[in-house]
Amino acid sequence: MLALKELSKEKLNGKVLFAFTGDEEIGGRMAMHLAEKLAQERKLPEYMVNADGIGMKPIIRRRKGFGVTVRVSAEKAMVKGTVKRETFRIRTPVLETRHAAYFLPGVDTHPLIAASHFLRSREAFAVSLEGKFLKGNVVPGEVTLTYVSSGEGEEVEVDLGLTRLLKAVVPFVRAPIKAEKYSDYGVSITPNLYSIEDGKHVLKFDVRAMSRSKDEIECAMKEIAEFNLPEAEVEVATNEKAGYLFTHPEEKIVRVTLGSLRSSARRRSPLKGQERPTQGSSRPME
Repeated sequence: MLALKELSKEKLNGKVLFAFTGDEEIGGRMAMHLAEKLAQERKLPEYMVNADGIGMKPIIRRRKGFGVTVRVSAEKAMVKGTVKRETFRIRTPVLETRHAAYFLPGVDTHPLIAASHFLRSREAFAVSLEGKFLKGNVVPGEVTLTYVSSGEGEEVEVDLGLTRLLKAVVPFVRAPIKAEKYSDYGVSITPNLYSIEDGKHVLKFDVRAMSRSKDEIECAMKEIAEFNLPEAEVEVATNEKAGYLFTHPEEKIVRVTLGSLRSSARRRSPLKGQERPTQGSSRPME
């Protein structure tokens, strides 16, 4: 709103449209409606500035999101062993966020991926899975796996379908998905929602990639399922009309934005003759 107020004082060689929407987290239909209407009226802008970000850094790349749902039927069986419980918690030592877009494999710990590693590394069968599941693009804070360590003990009911599904998480998050463009974050696949629906275990993955192709994502995930979960149903959903964002850092709009940030930092600096450092004003980001 402050930018709009300041811009109203300037003489512009062109038109600027400000669009305010409020449904980002539930599909972004309002933004799509605006884009379609402007396209029909031949008024679609040459550039779009997404007023989203932190640290005053212009965002020049943004990956496209895909939702992958994997369903497996419950399959009860009796095995001899000891019932145990193990809780896995999120760990983000560098960037304190649980948003799936910023999850860094090899740096951050995803509770569900950790549970998959745990189950794959021992002779054990899953009984149930609980966790702090919020929504598709948020990594759960923790998950608790109830399992049976096979061996001596009583006969206990386990779920072979859930066991296979959880063990398949590691291969799924390593799916060979190719990107069309460069991204600092590469391709990320995170399993963030789990539920039981109509006797089936349902696991939903958030996939981020510089790719437009739903078919390619589906092909990669189904290939994983073929080797690990041949009985699974795999479904991929995405906004077919939306793509990824890729702006070259040398584009004029990026250079002008960076220059404006530096100029603003100098004007606001309380130190005479010195430029107050502004986080991120030296380079763009994703």
